[in-house]
Amino acid sequence: MGVQTFGILGLGRIGTAVALRAKALGCRVVFYDPYLPNGAELGVGVARARTLEELLRQTDTLSVHTPLTPRRAAYSTRRSWRCCRRARWW
Repeated sequence: MGVQTFGILGLGRIGTAVALRAKALGCRVVFYDPYLPNGAELGVGVARARTLEELLRQTDTLSVHTPLTPRRAAYSTRRSWRCCRRARWW
C-alpha cells in the first residue's frame, strides 16, 4: 500500500497535535494554512501545500481544523472538492 499522505487544513494548536500523531503512525503529512507564517512547518517537520487545491490533490486522508466562518465555508465548494481523487469520495 505504501506511505499514506495525511492532509491537514489548518495547522493551529489542534492541527499540529494531529500532525504529530499522523507522523508517529508513519504518514507523510502535508498541510495548508494561509494564516501561518512561512517556516512554521519546519518545527513540526511537515510539508506545506501552497494552495488548498494542491493539498487536496495529494492527500489520501484530509483532517479539517478551522472554524466555520462564511469566508472559510468557501473551502467546501464543489469546485474545490473536484480536485480530490475519486477514492476519497464516499
